[in-house]
Amino acid sequence: MYVGTVNQSTAGIYGFSILPDGTATAVSGSPVSGPSSYVLTNSAFVFGTDGANITSYSRGANGSLQQSSTTYAVLSNGSEPWVVQAMSLDHTGQTLYAMENAGSDDLYYLSFSIGPDGKIANVGKIGPNVNYSSSLVFSPDNNYAYGFGCFHIGWQITAFRRNGDGMLAQIGTNAGWPAYAGTGNGQVYCPVAEAVSQTGYLAVADAVLGTTTRGVGTYKLNSDGSLSLVQNSALQTQLTDVHAMNFDPSGEFLALAGNGGIQMYQLASSGTLAPVGGVQESGSNFVGVQWDSDNHLYAISSAGLSVFTNAQGVLTPAAGSPHGAGAAGTLAVLPTE
Repeated sequence: MYVGTVNQSTAGIYGFSILPDGTATAVSGSPVSGPSSYVLTNSAFVFGTDGANITSYSRGANGSLQQSSTTYAVLSNGSEPWVVQAMSLDHTGQTLYAMENAGSDDLYYLSFSIGPDGKIANVGKIGPNVNYSSSLVFSPDNNYAYGFGCFHIGWQITAFRRNGDGMLAQIGTNAGWPAYAGTGNGQVYCPVAEAVSQTGYLAVADAVLGTTTRGVGTYKLNSDGSLSLVQNSALQTQLTDVHAMNFDPSGEFLALAGNGGIQMYQLASSGTLAPVGGVQESGSNFVGVQWDSDNHLYAISSAGLSVFTNAQGVLTPAAGSPHGAGAAGTLAVLPTE
């Protein structure tokens, strides 16, 4: 797995190989220098950006990285170049999506095809839209993508149909906000993170503006890509901020990571969530969280990379965790192959 850094003066990508017990070892040549924000990985390449360029890194058999190509990936509004502010890969790992800011709240999603050599090629864009402000998550069948925004404190979940060439076409969601019980009327909610379960549900974390109150709720993914709010699914979390969330490969366990630690939830077949105990790893401020297919949860914070083994939602830190990884900002996990 790989950790991208956010401090451009010490930019680099840290690579780790992970044993079945969760212990981690730095890969040869780690960290590798180069664009290192919003890192992603497919079966053959790692991708990172410096805000303007997207670099493809080929991966050696030992996990080491080497720059293979760099593409100037931003368009121009005639005066200033756009800025890449988030990236995503679809489930096949063949299309890369970059959220780009053209200024004045003009946000776009650009679609890039990935060649066999890892080089990316722009196939088109969708926008501008003030709510195209997040990375994207994808339905289990890979036909739909979802993002979110909160322009002028207005709740917005965006949904897109994916065309055969990877291009996006916006569709309606019918998604109301999953305001959790006990907050009363007159509160302003903004989505802050989302994740898709392989069982067909979208979980969305929200913030009540002006407070430290955070919540999470779920939607059923309909066959046409629209969303149906799962009644009574919304809960208040114990975290004072949520920065990232992710379902495990089974789609049963959801990890919320943020200011205060990690809170685990179990997803019922009905789509409702139940917390698994209290906050774990309390006192940490995690900014990213992902799973592999071998029951490990990875989380990054100012302390670096933390690795946990999962037992029905109970996390156990692996030996040697956390591991130093510079100014950790994003992480990309290659599932066990």
